[in-house]
Amino acid sequence: MKKWGLYIALLTMLVALPAGAQIKMKPRYEGKTVNIFVPHYKAQPQRNKIYTPDRYSCSMRRKLKYCIDRKGRALNGQIVLTNGQTVTYASYINGYQNGETSVYSTDGTLVERAMFKKGVLDGEAVEYYINGNIWLIKHYDDGALNGRVEEYDINGALVGQMTYKKGWLKDGYCRNEKSGKTMHERYQDGKFNQIIPCGADSTSDELM
Repeated sequence: MKKWGLYIALLTMLVALPAGAQIKMKPRYEGKTVNIFVPHYKAQPQRNKIYTPDRYSCSMRRKLKYCIDRKGRALNGQIVLTNGQTVTYASYINGYQNGETSVYSTDGTLVERAMFKKGVLDGEAVEYYINGNIWLIKHYDDGALNGRVEEYDINGALVGQMTYKKGWLKDGYCRNEKSGKTMHERYQDGKFNQIIPCGADSTSDELM
């Protein structure tokens, strides 16, 4: 009874927190107290359950991540996961990632957000610079890049665009900041769902 009383008290405290508040938690998997940012918590449906990593487990099912609670039931609710540098909030319905997933730095800066449907990226995904400006805007359809990808510099200026169809790059360019000219040749060898940012040789991280 005491355990359930503490659990209910914690949930009551979370619901009462103002947007942008910080709380201290001591997750079992970390073994130390960390500051966890809770962004706009009041905007979340109060019926959603909150799961920390010790309260659920995941496996691959038909090449998709499928999660269950400690009673073996399909996960329905929101998970909160921290690695000491970022905090991820992801919503699950019937065991699969659904709806918005957001990643924040521990000081509350939004790093990345994306929409999921039945376990795969579906809809808009946005990555941000540390100053809050947008770096990349991407669009997914059933897990594959589809449509326009836009890249901006840290000051908000558009520096490149790419167009995808069902995951495959069809066209793209980078604008040279000094000359103002555009370059298309770097995209001739595009791979499935691969993004090569202007001025970089590695692909961007995908939020999964």
